[in-house]
Amino acid sequence: MPTRPFRTDLYLSLPLFLSSLLASNHHPLPPFLSLRLLSPSLKMSTTRRTTRLNGSAAAPFVPSTQTNGHANGSSSPSGSSTNEVRTKGKATVDGKKKTFWEEYEVPRKALHASIGFVVLALNKLDPPTLKPLIIFLSVGLVACLSVDALRLNVPACEKLFERAMGPMMRDEEKTKINGINWYLMGVIFVLSFYPRDVAVLSILILSWADTAASSFGRLCSAFRYNPRLPRRVFFGLIPFSSSKSLAGFLAAWATGFVVAVGYYGGGPGGGVSRGGHVDWRVLEWKRGVFVTGQMVGMVAAVTEALDVGSLDDNLTLPIVSGGLVWAFLAFSSSYL
Repeated sequence: MPTRPFRTDLYLSLPLFLSSLLASNHHPLPPFLSLRLLSPSLKMSTTRRTTRLNGSAAAPFVPSTQTNGHANGSSSPSGSSTNEVRTKGKATVDGKKKTFWEEYEVPRKALHASIGFVVLALNKLDPPTLKPLIIFLSVGLVACLSVDALRLNVPACEKLFERAMGPMMRDEEKTKINGINWYLMGVIFVLSFYPRDVAVLSILILSWADTAASSFGRLCSAFRYNPRLPRRVFFGLIPFSSSKSLAGFLAAWATGFVVAVGYYGGGPGGGVSRGGHVDWRVLEWKRGVFVTGQMVGMVAAVTEALDVGSLDDNLTLPIVSGGLVWAFLAFSSSYL
């Protein structure tokens, strides 16, 4: 049976057309992002064309499955620049199997989660004002941005920084602002504008719920009953990232629930909000604490899975989750 000729010219023309479209003023994208979006198509077309010209049987094409930081173990077009392939849960980079520390980003996750314990320790001290802490974090943000400016513009500084902080960085961060800057921006914002208890809770969601979602998503990436979340929910009004999975969503929900119940539990006088007392009427009975925990868990899961476009979720997660939790506490304490 004659086989249909493979129209290589059509497949090669599509990336060129997309490249010109992305380079236009109507669709501005950084050059490295355009290349990453187009490179899989170019590689596939070139490989098939070369194989056909050589007259040998074409090998099956293995798509590049990349993870984007908080991707819950699913593929994403905005992932790392290395050719990462997952086969039955095992990831390889350029044909070499990743170590456990590389696969699950253990140093990065440990740092991410440790900030929650630091926040709880500082909150336990119950300082009369957060102004000194905000000033200290702002100075740290300026220092981190200055280091990033040197790293992105001076090759020698870039090599030195990557040699020292390589295990803490993802490949996509090597060509853009480091995630720690967005982390500090989000923390400074919530500490400056939200009630203290809500600010602390939103930082705990960022530190622990986000880490749990990413870790469990990666662990369950090869599980057949771990589907990706739908792209849009609630009548299409809430967009979810295409890289988020059910396992990561449930992990974020459970972590948010446990954090909220542990943080607000104890009834009147037992909470750890502003001044060591409960500020919200809904938290004055145990059922209210349970309902608040479920609400915080849902908020943590939804905000962690949100598609925020080009924004970094280290910035949007504490701000959006804190705002929703604050709105719920204010409404429920006033009208319930």
